[in-house]
Amino acid sequence: MPVHNREKYVGAALRSLLRQRDRADLDIIVIDDGSIDGSVEVVRSMMSEASCIRLFQQPNMCVTKARNAGLRR
Repeated sequence: MPVHNREKYVGAALRSLLRQRDRADLDIIVIDDGSIDGSVEVVRSMMSEASCIRLFQQPNMCVTKARNAGLRR
């Protein structure tokens, strides 16, 4: 899941994915694309609650490159 300055929404998006864990074995890969708001802190907080969330950070390179980075992980 690419993220760039979406502090307001990333927690809700991750909670939605986590609710689906019962139906699927999930690895949630979050690629932070150079956020300067609190997006990374929200993701890290969620990581302490769910070990299936993994965070990778990169400088801002655009959503397409962030998605591709996630696919390579």
